[in-house]
Amino acid sequence: MNCVSIHFSSFSVCESFITTAADAISGVTVFNHTGCPILSGYVTLTNLISSTTSAFLANNGTNVIGPLVPGNSQTIFVPNIGTLVVFSATTGLLVTGTVSVNASQLPISTCNIRGYVTNYGDGTVSVIDTSSNMVITTITVGLQPVDAVLTPNGTNAYITNEGDGTVSVIDTSSNMIMTTVTVGAKPQGATITRDGSHVYIANSADDTVSKIDTATNTVSATVTVGFLPSDVGVTPDGTRAYVTNFGSNPGEVSVIDTVTNLVVDTIIVGAFPSGVAITPDGTRAYVTNYGDSTVSVIDIVTNTIIGTPLIVGTNPLAISMTRKGDRAYTTNSSDGTISVIDTVMNVVMATVIVGSVPTDVGTTPNGTKAYVTNFGDATVSVVDTTTNMVIYTISVGTNPLGIGIGIIYSN
Repeated sequence: MNCVSIHFSSFSVCESFITTAADAISGVTVFNHTGCPILSGYVTLTNLISSTTSAFLANNGTNVIGPLVPGNSQTIFVPNIGTLVVFSATTGLLVTGTVSVNASQLPISTCNIRGYVTNYGDGTVSVIDTSSNMVITTITVGLQPVDAVLTPNGTNAYITNEGDGTVSVIDTSSNMIMTTVTVGAKPQGATITRDGSHVYIANSADDTVSKIDTATNTVSATVTVGFLPSDVGVTPDGTRAYVTNFGSNPGEVSVIDTVTNLVVDTIIVGAFPSGVAITPDGTRAYVTNYGDSTVSVIDIVTNTIIGTPLIVGTNPLAISMTRKGDRAYTTNSSDGTISVIDTVMNVVMATVIVGSVPTDVGTTPNGTKAYVTNFGDATVSVVDTTTNMVIYTISVGTNPLGIGIGIIYSN
């Protein structure tokens, strides 16, 4: 791999990236290759077709948004600086071709969207290629895997194993287990910080949250929360973690200060809170309440409930947000549906019939497809988010429970 000569200094220096792609540009991901220097600076992206320009700061670990078409921007997570990845604002797909960096030519990286499905019943993870909707490999992990989360740079997947109190760390380039981390008892939901530095795990049987340092893959902190924690979400700036306590009565969400690793607030929500998702702008948290079939919306600034809880399907478990933040999807485990929430208006805009006992849902980075794990029939339903219809059904392992979707980069 040759490092392209891009003359950034450690301070703010202007540089021009010009694309000749015949389409509107939506987002840019820049990341470093092994052996290449870490770069940072101000980047100007110019679309020669529309003659529009967007400038943004590209730093190590920064979330870069390059919206050249207002209203069609896409959030892309950026681990490092070095290679340029360009997405179409029209299709949301990777733009093919080359991007010129002044006089240099930089090949656009190939990215693959993968879904990692935890099969609770057989201790495996099914890896789905979302372009073909095929299972490309199956990985043996720990006992009774529950949830999956991918690092923003796509290099690793973290799998919670309820049956043995561990987290399996998968190298996504080889789809092999690279290490196993011991956490609390019966780990459930997991989330990762936007910069990829920490993974948070809800441990249901000992009422704790484990904080994993991804640089060392060791537990750096353990935080005591409420009764039977089920899921955890972290704010975009990484300063707060929101934990649903499924066994609390009344239903509670614990708020963790991630600097001090202490619970700083407790929010009353609906009955048996299960899943949580936080909007990309960090202003709201959406919580599924299994016991009363509602979703509570939390104002993150004040840690208070906004309006009246939204009524969704029966016994909602998980909730997932699109990267744009305009839609949220809940899995309604007892009626075989998912509810589609318009997060701008905070209304349920559609209900989609999926498989038996849907448990988790994840969306592709461009938001065009949602993947739903169906615990009861060993399948994953693929939902077209434009039509809100199931367009494909994928057979996976026994009792699929969780799913994590991310971009796996290669060159």
